[in-house]
Amino acid sequence: GIAGRSYNNIVATNSGEIKVEELSCTLLYLGGLVGECNGTVSSGSKNLADGDITIAGLSVEDKTYLGGAVGLNSGNVTADNDGDVTLTETCSSVKSLFVGGVVGRGEAPVTSCTNTGAVTNGCSMETSQSYLQLGGVVGYNNGDSPITDCHNTGDVTNTGNSTGFLYVGGVTSECDADMENSTNTGAISNSGESGGTYSSGKKCHDTSVGGVSGVNNSITFSSCYNTGTVSNTAYAGGGIFVGGVVGKSNAGTYVTCYNTGAVTNSGKAKDSLQPCDVGIGGFAGYLLG
Repeated sequence: GIAGRSYNNIVATNSGEIKVEELSCTLLYLGGLVGECNGTVSSGSKNLADGDITIAGLSVEDKTYLGGAVGLNSGNVTADNDGDVTLTETCSSVKSLFVGGVVGRGEAPVTSCTNTGAVTNGCSMETSQSYLQLGGVVGYNNGDSPITDCHNTGDVTNTGNSTGFLYVGGVTSECDADMENSTNTGAISNSGESGGTYSSGKKCHDTSVGGVSGVNNSITFSSCYNTGTVSNTAYAGGGIFVGGVVGKSNAGTYVTCYNTGAVTNSGKAKDSLQPCDVGIGGFAGYLLG
């Protein structure tokens, strides 16, 4: 919206619609403000309600980073998004897809961000070790990207299929850094299938859907809650984990976290060579430790 790539510290707003109708590329970095941000995006930055992002006819050979404000951040982000973020079913991405209401993939702190726009994906993944990751605030946050004081009120909807893993969450799809005082009130739903089979020690390709996060990888959630509905209706080639706060928790610590939203699943998990788990819970679909 403002810059494809930035190494500066910025405060910016965007009110212009971003529409892609036909594009083939190796990597895609796209945001309502910045596609790839190596500086900081500071308080006061916002993608306004007129700044909807709509992508159709997209073919990406590698990874896609798409956010309502920032596609990929390597610097701190404090920004809001009010525009809808939509990838249609005419899109395809060969490897990983990271889509978030504010940030597509977080690699630095994400603080005091709010998303009110709908986040919708119909794009499908084409390789077995790919990740389809969709979040209300952040698509995926790595270990250098704690999330603090971030909130989502927009609906998060996935209909795209993944031949690999599929994670959907109200704040983030997969959390590898601590999260504090972050909430979701939007409806979280998945009807896209995950695929793959178990062989040679490779694990099933799970579907994980959570009101706050699809997956928690051994980190701490403090004062985080969900009040939106959480649902999965799709088949998975691996396990299915659906939870009010987190779909699948690989250990981790929870302090003053809760869910009041309805949690439902009608999907089935099946692998051709081994049984795969199905876990559905008001707090977590799968809780380790």
